[in-house]
Amino acid sequence: MFRKKTFATGPVEYIVVGLGNPDRKYENTRHNAGFIMIDFIADKIGAKINRVKFKSLVGEGNIGGSKVLLMKPSTYMNNSGEAVIEAMKFYKIPPENVIVLLDDINLDVGKMRIRSKGSDGGQKGMRSIIYLSGKDNFPRVKIGIGKKPNPEYDLASWVLSKFTKDELATLGKIAENSYEAVELIIQGKTDKLRDVVNEIDFDMFKSKSDFEKLVKYSGMALAELGEYDKAIEICKKLIDKQNVTPMILCMACYIII
Repeated sequence: MFRKKTFATGPVEYIVVGLGNPDRKYENTRHNAGFIMIDFIADKIGAKINRVKFKSLVGEGNIGGSKVLLMKPSTYMNNSGEAVIEAMKFYKIPPENVIVLLDDINLDVGKMRIRSKGSDGGQKGMRSIIYLSGKDNFPRVKIGIGKKPNPEYDLASWVLSKFTKDELATLGKIAENSYEAVELIIQGKTDKLRDVVNEIDFDMFKSKSDFEKLVKYSGMALAELGEYDKAIEICKKLIDKQNVTPMILCMACYIII
């Protein structure tokens, strides 16, 4: 894979944490979706997550012009907060600058959702982080791992089961989206779009490329706010206005829903 050069200078400004379990037997399991995504991000920016620190494997790199610490806690999922809080205290990083990549059983494989804060949603790694910090304003990128095959299926057995080959291929396709989500959060673009998205002048966008960017970024900003109906409405307006292809709409909904 092509790697961007990464220039990790100055103090750490953000922590990006992928949640998962450290043993090899947990590789490519559903609960390790956060590990899978952060490995992709590290590879993309040319960073290596190979140093032992803060009860984790860590590495450093640059995303969106900011120096970031990439973390894979070695505490096992349920105690992830121990690692995260230790790193936060060392670098004096506030919760809003700690981005968590985690699995979500309520989303289908291939779906992604962004949240700026909120409850743990039943995810015990996130629960540990919120409990030990006393804060819930951690930006997070939720990665869909699929619902249980049936209501009687044991939850622990499901999240610790391995992704199928096809599911891993699907995850690979959205890995780039997870990186872009982290980059947007760091650059503050979702917050800026939040302020202007209701005032969009569709006529100012002259090319399909401009429209593609608008769909993608406005969709991600609205997804953060939970305003999915409004995001889909914007996508439909774009199609009506400039004949944006259904594929572009699908790309937006891929991020939004």
